[in-house]
Amino acid sequence: NVVPVSGSPRDIICGRGLHIMNHHGNHNLHLIVDRYRHTYLTSTRKEKAAITRSIVEQLKSTGARFLRRFNDDGDDKWVEVDDNTAYKKVGHALRLRRSDHGQNFLESVRGQQGQSQHAATLHSAVRTETISTS
Repeated sequence: NVVPVSGSPRDIICGRGLHIMNHHGNHNLHLIVDRYRHTYLTSTRKEKAAITRSIVEQLKSTGARFLRRFNDDGDDKWVEVDDNTAYKKVGHALRLRRSDHGQNFLESVRGQQGQSQHAATLHSAVRTETISTS
């Protein structure tokens, strides 16, 4: 029971690839995800679920739909996905969205100790290079 729909720029496309990431609706999704990033990373599991639901509802309230490509007899069509799939799409974006410094989200939630060691090593390497070139 697949009902094809026409896509619009505000729709979020489920899938992979640069063309999907650069789609206007997907770009808007990631702008919203960026606003919730810090809160999400420091939240309990229950709070994370509420944040994810809130983002899905916020996007849908603007008329955005979550779509995926459906190939029917060699003819590509767009179909709207169910709420659970939309929830998974947003949850995935929240978990894996890159930070402002280009670090993967998973790296950014590692313990402060690991980050401090990395910063100390980096500082030491920069200082050594500066001293040796002087």
